[in-house]
Amino acid sequence: MNVLNLLFTKDGLIYQIIKNKSVLEEKSYFVDEESPKDFISGKLEDALLKQRYDEISVVSALNHFTLMPEGFEDHDSGYDLIAFNAPVDKENTELMLSVNKKFKLQFYYTFPKEFYNKIKDISVPVKFNFSGEKFLNSINNKNNKEIHINLYHNQCEFFCDFK
Repeated sequence: MNVLNLLFTKDGLIYQIIKNKSVLEEKSYFVDEESPKDFISGKLEDALLKQRYDEISVVSALNHFTLMPEGFEDHDSGYDLIAFNAPVDKENTELMLSVNKKFKLQFYYTFPKEFYNKIKDISVPVKFNFSGEKFLNSINNKNNKEIHINLYHNQCEFFCDFK
């Protein structure tokens, strides 16, 4: 089974091509002051067209999100809730939802429509997820006072539990 794993960060794209649990290729691309405007979009397209995939897994660490309790149902207000924390461009982003059952939370986040459409156009099963939700799922909380830190290129996520 060929799987393409994509991680989008604030200024970059990291991808892995996996075949039967073995990493065949892993590449990282980051925007700098000399990068063309469509640099990440071009690198995404290259990765998507590199070979035939059975599945694509996307993790967004783009940091345009809001956190709500599980069961929150006013999905139409997702963009407005995100706008309290970060600029929102409804014309150029998709509103996404990621639910964390373990901690009874849900994340509303935005994802660039350009990237979303390129990925969906490949016509294979796609799993979209938010980095914060994926991070929370990786935590084995032992009911102690704990701090968990997750680092990306020029980014940091953390979770504190002081029960």
